[in-house]
Amino acid sequence: MFWLLVLAFAAINALTVLRFWQDKQFARTGARRVPEAELLQLAMLGG
Repeated sequence: MFWLLVLAFAAINALTVLRFWQDKQFARTGARRVPEAELLQLAMLGG
């Protein structure tokens, strides 16, 4: 059970880093950005 929680935390953390990176790339190219609410929700989940 413990390792499942660790794996889930690692997955949400990786997803959060990916989405923040994508947002940064979108901002550089002038494309539509990732919604701030989504970024904040991912951060609150443990990312």
